[in-house]
Amino acid sequence: SGYASCDVELSPTMYDTGSNARGSIIAYRAARQDAEDGGYDLHAMVGAARSDASKPMATLAGIDGIPQVSYWSTSDAFDQQKSTYPYFARTIPADSAVAKAAAQLFASYGHNYVGIAFVQDAYGEAYKDAFVTYATELGIEVSTQGFAGGSEVAVKAAIDNFALERLQVGIAIIFGNDFDRFFEYATEKGLCGPGTLWILSEATGNGEVLAKTGDLQVASNGMGRLLSQGGVPGNPKYDAFAADWQNFDSQASLVSYIESNFFSYTADAGSSHPEGTDLSQLASDFFATVSPDDVATYAYDAAITVGMAA
Repeated sequence: SGYASCDVELSPTMYDTGSNARGSIIAYRAARQDAEDGGYDLHAMVGAARSDASKPMATLAGIDGIPQVSYWSTSDAFDQQKSTYPYFARTIPADSAVAKAAAQLFASYGHNYVGIAFVQDAYGEAYKDAFVTYATELGIEVSTQGFAGGSEVAVKAAIDNFALERLQVGIAIIFGNDFDRFFEYATEKGLCGPGTLWILSEATGNGEVLAKTGDLQVASNGMGRLLSQGGVPGNPKYDAFAADWQNFDSQASLVSYIESNFFSYTADAGSSHPEGTDLSQLASDFFATVSPDDVATYAYDAAITVGMAA
């Protein structure tokens, strides 16, 4: 409703980047080839989600002159290297804004020695750099430990180094596929539990934290998430978005469209979804029963941005 007079219609086709650089190149090339074979133009792209996937895509799109609007790529590199990513835009704030708030939070608690564990990709590296900069300005010493996403050996090595330092307070830039292995081992090494504090970024979803049991539940009790919030209940525009999400009258046809137009190009085991993304069983009442998360609002804004620029 409210868009009946709009003369712009987007016809999206979805591709899975696998949340990694190689997968994003495969997905981008497939999108370009499908457009050529189908006799239509690729006018713009929404995504990718992770910065590590958006960077090579944004480089290629910049060469080809195709606008790209991401809803979740927060690396500061996109702002610092605009000539490399001339057609890249995003609807979510950069890492530096949230990293500054994280440093201020630790300072307000009186902590002067903090660790940061981060996945070694474009997102994690940029977040770490920004956090160290702001923490140092506030007189906080920072221990940094990076690890390769999906590697149990690398995760354990990072935690072993923190344990040697008797670290009690830290921030973890970690995705869901590494959450359990990281905090199970951190608990085993005495880095979680009473007297400890871990702050998580938007990379870790609420569901991945709140659903834990046993030792992981104990660890989760000493955690908090600090992130850019795309929508807050009580905001009139967000409330209208949430209502439309659950009540619009073409849910079944939209689910059918997603199932028919989503193409998975997952590239390797380092992906956050190495087995691929299967939407063949997406429930017909998905939108009525699943509430939009903080990513959905940014994705909605990215699609609207493309439409407004058309």
